[in-house]
Order: sequence, then C-alpha cells, then structure tokens
Amino acid sequence: MQFREVKGTVRVLMTVYSKEDKRSRQKEVFAFSRYNQPSKVTADQLKAVPDEKRDAVVVEINDWLAQQAAERRKSADKYAVSSANRALMAALDVLQAQPDLIAEKDLEALAETLRTASHAVANRMRSIKMKARRQSSDKPANQATA
Repeated sequence: MQFREVKGTVRVLMTVYSKEDKRSRQKEVFAFSRYNQPSKVTADQLKAVPDEKRDAVVVEINDWLAQQAAERRKSADKYAVSSANRALMAALDVLQAQPDLIAEKDLEALAETLRTASHAVANRMRSIKMKARRQSSDKPANQATA
C-alpha cells in the first residue's frame, strides 16, 4: 500500500502483478480529499480490491487514517498551548493601554484568576519536568545518546 498526496487528494495505491506483462503496476484503489478525510473506510468502498485482500486493505487504510488524525490532534494541541500565551499577553497589553476598558471589580477578578492559574501552571510544569526526567532515565544507555 502506498499513500500519495497530490494537490490535496490522497490516493491509495496498491501494487498488482500482471502475469501478461510480467511486471508490477500501481492501481488506485481509493481516493479522498486531504481536507475532508473519512474517519473510517468500509469494504464496500473498495470495489477495485480483490475480495481476498479487501479486509487487509481496509485495516491498513483505517490504521493510516487513525495515525493522521492523531498527528492532527497533536498539532492542534501544540498550537493551542503556544497560542494561549500570545493571546493572554495581547489581552494584558490591551488592558495596560486601556485600563478603563473593563470595570475595576472585573480587573481584580482577572488578576486573582491569573494568580491562581500561575500557581497551578507552575505545579503542572514541575510534574511534567519530573515525568520527562523519569522517562529519560528509564532509557537504556545506548538509546539516551541516540
């Protein structure tokens, strides 16, 4: 199985051996938009695949789709974390430039929320760093340098 992306379309190709030509050929068995990927593929959608190979092909395509979805989620999570800091700093810059933008009690509530959140974030960061240290110390010596 090969997954080729061309101009926003993902094409699933299968290598088929032709006895007449005595060579292998690439055969497109499924195609979908990169931007509107299906979450799963069923055997009914793969009419071009021989019956004996259809179940294996469905499993392989679904595994690839799940891997792509996991990578997209990971990328979105990274963006959310990195953009949160920028959004918070931009909001604080606006409040500093225009202190009368929100009421005094709302500003105090925001300050208290930020103090509480900063304490929670500091604790979370400490636990993440400790977990990363434990994981790196659990690796064998030859993998730690690789």
